Amino acid sequence: MLRKQELAKSVGDLLGVREREEWFSGGSKVTADFQRDIGPKVGVAKYGPTKVQHMRAILESVGVPWRADRHSSEETENPGGNVTREAYEDLLEALKAADSEPAVVAGGMMSSGDGPRDVFVQRAIRLRRGQAQFRAQLMKAYDGACAVTGSTAHAVLEAAHIVPFAEGGPTDPSNGLLLRSDIHTLFDLRLISIDTRDWSLLVHASLTRTEYWAMRGAAVARPRRNQAAPDERLVDAHRKRSGL
Repeated sequence: MLRKQELAKSVGDLLGVREREEWFSGGSKVTADFQRDIGPKVGVAKYGPTKVQHMRAILESVGVPWRADRHSSEETENPGGNVTREAYEDLLEALKAADSEPAVVAGGMMSSGDGPRDVFVQRAIRLRRGQAQFRAQLMKAYDGACAVTGSTAHAVLEAAHIVPFAEGGPTDPSNGLLLRSDIHTLFDLRLISIDTRDWSLLVHASLTRTEYWAMRGAAVARPRRNQAAPDERLVDAHRKRSGL
């Protein structure tokens, strides 16, 4: 059975984060510095407010449901609770599972070495489901249907950030779209974007020989309520960065 420090080291190795001396203290404790370093790699850019709450955000970002009875423990000297060894174990297992499963993009399989962005962006795409509250807001705003395909299969609908959360994008409906998982992946990879002049779908030429090419020009749905609508400036910036 691996100790907490060994599990943390393995998580860092898997995410490509170099181990620092500040990660560990007191022989067996893992410090908040570890969480601060790995958080952005799984879409949790901001630390806090406590180590337990931050670990909860990290676990949920990789698809591990938070279990207070398993993932935290109260201590007399630390009334706010402590992160358990099992929390690090579950985090490592979730990352290993995601790393062993290639992403499905454009009708084919994508390995971790393919694509226009760095390795972990692709890994994070497979991990994330979108923060729960953010997703709930978008599910309501879009009436539970993908903005591009109209799919109402809730199990595959995800909260997509227009400006990535890891780059400081807010978890606000104005920075979001409700997208089917494969469409979300392509959006994050900037292989599709949106023309806000008529709210139509733009598709990268590299997808010419895929089923997604037929979607170009498709109408992209927007929420009926203006306060839940995506910010056109953010969408335009995404299109510009996509080169579409």
